[in-house]
Amino acid sequence: MDWRVYGRRTFRHAAPAASRRARGTPKPRLRPKSDRCVYHPLMPTRPIEPASIAPPAANYAHAVLAENPSRWLHTSGVVPARPDGSVPEDIGDQARAVWENIAAMLAEAQMAPGDIVSVTTYVVPGEDTAAVMAERDRFLAGHRAASTLVITAALAQPAWKMEIAVVAAR
Repeated sequence: MDWRVYGRRTFRHAAPAASRRARGTPKPRLRPKSDRCVYHPLMPTRPIEPASIAPPAANYAHAVLAENPSRWLHTSGVVPARPDGSVPEDIGDQARAVWENIAAMLAEAQMAPGDIVSVTTYVVPGEDTAAVMAERDRFLAGHRAASTLVITAALAQPAWKMEIAVVAAR
């Protein structure tokens, strides 16, 4: 069997009738591969802040509920390389470069900073995490996404002091 796409639905397509008859199997019905063919033009998100747990340690949400998303954007770890390939020395400038790169990805996907539901930030030891979080807060401009900060021994390039991966939903 192979898969065939008809419009927005994917169906399993049966083998030709001659080979089915040779095996003695009946003609199968086309079945949807997935019943999840729903389109929602608007997708509200809201932070989840249970009163039964401690409040967040900084300006983020414990969780973000995305209701009926129709599009998701998952970035790789976005690094602090500028369009010309240069990497700033200062960690605050690196954070700004990363968020500028994320802004370009969001724009290309026709999304906005308010669509970000999750942020994972990786920083090497000894760097000023306050500068990194200040740039996150500046970029998100009051929007609170679920956020995790990970201190990691090293990144792929020695010049990179931090990188960020985001998930956005709309």
